[in-house]
Amino acid sequence: MKYKTLVRAGMRRHKGSLSGIFILMALVSFVMMTVLMVWSNSKTYVHSELERMRFGDLTAWVSEVPDMEHVEEELQELEIIEQIETQEMIYTSYELNGEESDSEGQMIPYGPDEGRYRFFDAALDGYLETAPVIRPGEVYVPASFVSMFGAGIGDELLLRIAREGGGLALRIAGFYEDPAMGSSMIGMKGFLVNVGDYENAEMQIGESGINALARPGAMFHIDTQEQVSAAEVNTQISQKTSLSEYTEFIYSRETMEGFMMILQNALGGILLAFAVILLIAVMVVIAHSINSTIASDYVDLGILKTMGVSGRMLERVQLIQYLAAVTAGMLAGSIIAALTESQVCQATLTTIGVLIPSDLPVMGGVGAVLLVILLLTVFILRKVSKIGKIAPLEAIQGRMDPDRKIKKRRPVIRKKYIYLNLAVRQTVSGKRRYAGICMIALLLVFFSSVVGRMDSWLGQDGKGMMDAFNPADHDIGMQAFGNVRVEDMREQMEEITPITDTYLLAMPAVHLSGASCTANVTD
Repeated sequence: MKYKTLVRAGMRRHKGSLSGIFILMALVSFVMMTVLMVWSNSKTYVHSELERMRFGDLTAWVSEVPDMEHVEEELQELEIIEQIETQEMIYTSYELNGEESDSEGQMIPYGPDEGRYRFFDAALDGYLETAPVIRPGEVYVPASFVSMFGAGIGDELLLRIAREGGGLALRIAGFYEDPAMGSSMIGMKGFLVNVGDYENAEMQIGESGINALARPGAMFHIDTQEQVSAAEVNTQISQKTSLSEYTEFIYSRETMEGFMMILQNALGGILLAFAVILLIAVMVVIAHSINSTIASDYVDLGILKTMGVSGRMLERVQLIQYLAAVTAGMLAGSIIAALTESQVCQATLTTIGVLIPSDLPVMGGVGAVLLVILLLTVFILRKVSKIGKIAPLEAIQGRMDPDRKIKKRRPVIRKKYIYLNLAVRQTVSGKRRYAGICMIALLLVFFSSVVGRMDSWLGQDGKGMMDAFNPADHDIGMQAFGNVRVEDMREQMEEITPITDTYLLAMPAVHLSGASCTANVTD
């Protein structure tokens, strides 16, 4: 009964500071739960989807292989390889809504019975119950095309198959989920097309000869034995098969997952830093509130001690009322996160390319909440330990802590500039309180500055981050196909725009200690 009475009285008296703590903790909990849900669920979902879609431990993108069956037989002969699945495709440049892509796309034939990919409904808030039949002249593109190109159903996607007007114009019929390369941070993209259109593109490539811009290729999904590293597999493939002669690039499943998680990791880290700053702000507010409570209730605390209330009980009363505000705030933030998680997942779809499951990770969330509450419990106990040192008789007589010594005289209040004198006196007498406020302001300004810098670095739709992967800055890149002189290319370009500077770039595939890399070699 004593606890209940004292806690109620304390919460009524300090409802302002407790309300502020509640709001801050609700915000901390909301941000923390949202980041945990997006990061954990997207990582688990991308991993499970790559397995469901039969992407192997390694996936090799190859082009212009003269004999696919021979290469597959070479790979099957390796003891460390268990299974290989081949997925045909065509590499082609493309244009959408007047914007030419700076990376090649991959034209993938899709049959109605394949069941490999999932398709979104028109509102991009769920999946179609049955896979659609892709008709001739139609194409399904990744959902990230909405943020990258402003794509919509009915837009025309132009695939450049050959020079002199050789191409294939397809109408976007919808969007599909691509957990391998669907993120807007990944340059290469796949398009699902009708088998007839795919065969038509193959025929154009064969008839165009050296004028062909597109080229046939495939993805080899390679499953390996357990406890065999990707570097070891890559080394054996390079040394014992002819695959490296036709390889565009080779990625392990973990590498593809890492590319798909670039945005989630970057934004999750920023939001977690924000949550930590808010948590520090909460600790400063709690410390200030406890110190103010002890100072304002000094006499009352002394009277309670003379009435038989122990210092331990008074400390627990303070702990209960602050933990009540903290726990209620954490619970409220978690409920808000649970109610809005589906909207968050839908909002990130057109950027990360997959529809993240909106299930709140219960075990991880409970663990994070308990960790925060434990941290704040220890912090509050340390702050309220001062109550046990209060001497009842001295407190009743109005004398503060006798051990506290005033090292400096307070500024004298003068009639002239009275407001300035009062402000200086208040600041000097409450150095710790104002130091805490300065710390909160410093942290918030620091975080705002970091967010601003991150925003300028990421750029619109993440293009700034993609520019960071370029070997050098440029506005236009030209690539020669066939026997074309650099001087001729330069003359053609100067007819359109003056050239400030040029450099030559090669991007060969190299193998280093078993790892396959794409090198940027410039002159």
